[in-house]
Amino acid sequence: MFTIDSQFAAPGNLHDQDALLSFMSWISNDPSGALTSWNDSVEFCQWYGVTCGRRHIDRVTALNLDSLNLVGIISPFLGNLIFLRRLNLSNNKLEAQMPYELGRLYRIQHFDLSLNSLEGKIPSTLSHCSKLQTLNLRNNKLEGGIPGNLSSCPDLQAIELRSNILVGHIPSELGLLRKLNILSFTRNNFTRGIPFSLGNLSSLTYLALSSNFLSGGIPSSLGELSSLSTFIISHNQLSGMIPFSIYNLSDMYYFSTADNQFVGTLPPDMGGKLLKFQYLYMYGNRFGGTIPASLSNATELNTVDLFDNNLHGPIHENLGILPRLTWFSLARNQFEANGWYFLTALTNCSR
Repeated sequence: MFTIDSQFAAPGNLHDQDALLSFMSWISNDPSGALTSWNDSVEFCQWYGVTCGRRHIDRVTALNLDSLNLVGIISPFLGNLIFLRRLNLSNNKLEAQMPYELGRLYRIQHFDLSLNSLEGKIPSTLSHCSKLQTLNLRNNKLEGGIPGNLSSCPDLQAIELRSNILVGHIPSELGLLRKLNILSFTRNNFTRGIPFSLGNLSSLTYLALSSNFLSGGIPSSLGELSSLSTFIISHNQLSGMIPFSIYNLSDMYYFSTADNQFVGTLPPDMGGKLLKFQYLYMYGNRFGGTIPASLSNATELNTVDLFDNNLHGPIHENLGILPRLTWFSLARNQFEANGWYFLTALTNCSR
């Protein structure tokens, strides 16, 4: 694994053009020739992938070099682009560590290094990026825990670390990021439990913690996330009962607790409270009891997957009034043969 030596620490006042040329010098292969325009014959604000500001016309505000198969290491001198608001180097073949100098980009709002081969830990200096709205590091080879001092980013609105190799537990300090809209840690190696403090993220609309090794129960505090519309905690080792407060989140439309070890019953009134429900994935658990008849009130339902549980009893025929239903899976449960009359009602579900 490559490391960045302290002798390469970025000076404080390099011109933006020099910072870009340094970035290019750390790229060992540019198969598409995208960086061939980066020379003195063209004004640097006209270089491929470079956008300069309208107010500060000689300062770089965006660098978009995604999907170019660039091979190399991210230069620490990118930290000198202090007017940068958008950095997109996704879908390349960049390796080694993320430079700590990226923490100097205090105006950055959108940060995407996904689909590369980055290694090591996420630099703690990113906590200086107080205007960050999107952090996308999915599909890399990152390891080690997320630094707790990301909590000092008060304006952070989105973190996506999907499909990396992060290990350790989810830091409770993330609960301090009150402006966070999107939190996705899908496909990593996080262990232990879901922090209770995540219930403080009052602006959260999207929570995805699937495909990790999380254990324990769902904190009841998550039932306070009144704006939550997507809740994905599937493919973990979570157990216990789902707090009934979760079923009161009226903006919920995508709900997946699949492939865990949850027990208990489904609330009889869940369909009456979750009227925006479209996708319900609860397969591969240990839920018992009956299917709530109130699901017929969630008329936007597209998918209901309750495969492989311990559900039993009659299936109410009013499920046949769901006009948008396209997938309804009840396999590997404990339903009795004399309760299958509901199938006739499902003929009304034309999709």
